[in-house]
Amino acid sequence: MADFIPRRDVDVVQFTQNFARQIQADPSRFALSAEQAAAYTADQEAFAAAYKAAVNPGTRGLATVLAKDTARKAVVQQTRELARFIRVQPGVTSMMRFDLGLLGAGGEAAGAGGEGESVYKARGPRLKVSAPGRRVKVSVRRTDGGRRRPADAVGAAVYWFIGEQTPAELGRWHWAGNTTRPEMSFVLPGDACVPGAKLWVMGVWLDRRLQPGQPGTAEYTAVGYGLALAA
Repeated sequence: MADFIPRRDVDVVQFTQNFARQIQADPSRFALSAEQAAAYTADQEAFAAAYKAAVNPGTRGLATVLAKDTARKAVVQQTRELARFIRVQPGVTSMMRFDLGLLGAGGEAAGAGGEGESVYKARGPRLKVSAPGRRVKVSVRRTDGGRRRPADAVGAAVYWFIGEQTPAELGRWHWAGNTTRPEMSFVLPGDACVPGAKLWVMGVWLDRRLQPGQPGTAEYTAVGYGLALAA
């Protein structure tokens, strides 16, 4: 299974920032203590500061690069320890692991992997979206455009969000439904049907236990022009 910790330093910064934000907001939600969340946040902030110093031309040097590598090692080790603990907690759902970036079986996360592999190694589906009115039409494909799902995927879960930018946490997305077919549709609620609103749609493959894999790229379209014409 691919490692859930990203390889590039900048991606580790972003990953650990999200992890820290999630557990700091409500440690008990992940069966953690406030002290554990605070300690992790301190390590994450130290790494983020060290990374910034190591890439800044004005401060970059052997000392700052070494400090960055040392801080990265510390926060990565703590991330792995907390992830191992969190993933076995009975109250932690797959969606909560998704929010943390722990997307794969047993709470481990996915790499980008190729098509035809498990849902945890294949990036989420590529979507094509149209929304002339309240009904949104979605085509669900592999990233190369094919219709075949990853080997152990039974279908895909589709989510939507209206706004200028996509949210980082899955909990802020709206679930549109699950599908086993390459074409699906869903109906937006009336208060979301503002002509010209920016509609984002994102999907994840689901395994046979309906556990989600890695999210695909969010696609967007302008919604509701058909409503405006009908008005």
